[in-house]
Amino acid sequence: MDTDDEGFWRGVGRNLTIEHLFELATADVARTNNFQHLVNANLDVLRARACQVVDMRLLDEKEPPELRWGVDLPVSQTPPALTLRGPGFHAFAARTGKLIESRLKKPAAGILVEEYVERTQSASVASVSASVGGTRLAISDDSGTTGSDVLTAATSSMPSAMVDKATVTTPTGRVTIDFTRSTGIGVTKSDTLLAHVLLTSVTLLVPMDDEQHDALNDFLTVGSDTSAANDDEDDGQPAFDDLDDMDEDLDT
Repeated sequence: MDTDDEGFWRGVGRNLTIEHLFELATADVARTNNFQHLVNANLDVLRARACQVVDMRLLDEKEPPELRWGVDLPVSQTPPALTLRGPGFHAFAARTGKLIESRLKKPAAGILVEEYVERTQSASVASVSASVGGTRLAISDDSGTTGSDVLTAATSSMPSAMVDKATVTTPTGRVTIDFTRSTGIGVTKSDTLLAHVLLTSVTLLVPMDDEQHDALNDFLTVGSDTSAANDDEDDGQPAFDDLDDMDEDLDT
C-alpha cells in the first residue's frame, strides 16, 4: 500500500520510536516513500537526545539533495542512527549521546563569534562559551536567554575568539551544541523531540541561506494538534506495535 494520508500514518504511529524505525530499515522499508510519510506524520512523538551533523556543502554544491529520512544501519561497533539528508548536511540522530560517540572525529576548532551571531539570530540561547588561546569565557543568564550582543561585547578585545559550545532552549528541552564535535546533545533529563534536536543542531552547525533554513523549519514542523480530539480521530487505526503487520503496509 502506498499512501500519503497523514491521518493514516498518525494513527499507526502513535507509539512510534526511533528503534521501531531501525527495525523497519532491516526489512528495507526505509527506502520507500511510505517511510517518509510515517516519520513526517509522527514528529510529535519521535524522541531523540543526540545527533551528529556532517557538513556536506562541498559535495552538494552542484546538485543539492532534497530533504529525506533514512537509517544508517549498524556497522561493527557503530550503532544505528536515524538520518536526515538535506542540502549541505547529513544528520545522524540517536536516543542518547553515547550512541553517536563512535561516529565522532577528534575535536576541531569552534566557529568565529561573528559566524555564531549570524547562525543564532532566531535561537533562544541559554548559555555560550568561547575561547582563545588558554582563555575561556562562559556567559549565561538566569532568564534562559543570553543575547549575542553580550558575547560580542565580552569578546571585543579577543578578535580570534572561537565559540565552542552553546546551550539552546527548544520547546521540549535544552540542547547543547558542540561546535568542536559537530553535535547536538539534549541536556540531562530532557526528553527532547527528534525534530527539535535536529532543527537546532543543523541550523547552528551548518551555514544556511534563508531559503534552506525556511525549508528545513517547514520540514521539521511539529504539529500542535496533539490533544484528545486527535486521539478520537485516530480511533479505529492500528497502533504501531506489531512490526510484522506493518511491514506490508509500509512496503511500496
